[in-house]
Amino acid sequence: MEKQIAELLRQNQELIRALQIRDHSSSHKVTVQFEKFDEENKSFDSFIERFETYLDVQNVPIANRAKVFVSSLSAKLYQLLKNLLAPDIPSDQTVRTVPFALKGRVENEIDRLEREKVESSEWATAVVPVVKTDGSIRLCADYSVINPNLIVSQHPLPRLEEIFGRRFILITDHKPLVAIFGSKRDLPVLAATRLLHYALILQSFEFDIIFRKTIEHGNVYFLSLLPKSSEELEVKDDITIFQMSQIGALPITSKELRQERVKI
Repeated sequence: MEKQIAELLRQNQELIRALQIRDHSSSHKVTVQFEKFDEENKSFDSFIERFETYLDVQNVPIANRAKVFVSSLSAKLYQLLKNLLAPDIPSDQTVRTVPFALKGRVENEIDRLEREKVESSEWATAVVPVVKTDGSIRLCADYSVINPNLIVSQHPLPRLEEIFGRRFILITDHKPLVAIFGSKRDLPVLAATRLLHYALILQSFEFDIIFRKTIEHGNVYFLSLLPKSSEELEVKDDITIFQMSQIGALPITSKELRQERVKI
């Protein structure tokens, strides 16, 4: 979301200018106020749509709309956008000095990392040198500078308002679900109460349920067959080794899987 807003700002020099001068109250006075954008609980698309409609109703001149938009940003999102738009907007972070006793070793470590061509990031923060037991230096990042500027998603899974009105597909190897939820007919009269409850909830969404055989579900079929004997796994490729290592960490055993498979 923040990158989407940053792209919008990059296409409009007036918005960038408004973002630069927001800290100076004397040069950033707006006569029209709009609601603050809540980046954690609102969609940017719906916000910008309501924002443009509001400015049209208020007859706000185009030249002043950039200032109104920037004034609607929260302090957290404002600071984040300033960082995303670098080098368009210079950073105002002060440089942290390195202890004089460690300066030489820190410079040598930086030179070593440059020679090895380590991957870099668009973000930068202060370096915290950590002295190891052998006297060498390990460079760590001070995330206390970055963390306040991050917008953490409070909803890693889609919320109801995000998927409402959008068709989604559920692929399952449990065929009765296709007959119960996937059919256009009414629900069976003798259906369990919990199924009726879920069916009522699902009526608000557009969805398709597709049946797929267990053997065609690679992950499910693999779980039901493990573990195998060593003779059957003479050739262990990287995928097999990785899958076996993941299976070993599961809180269930192959015996329990076989028992549940018989019940189905």
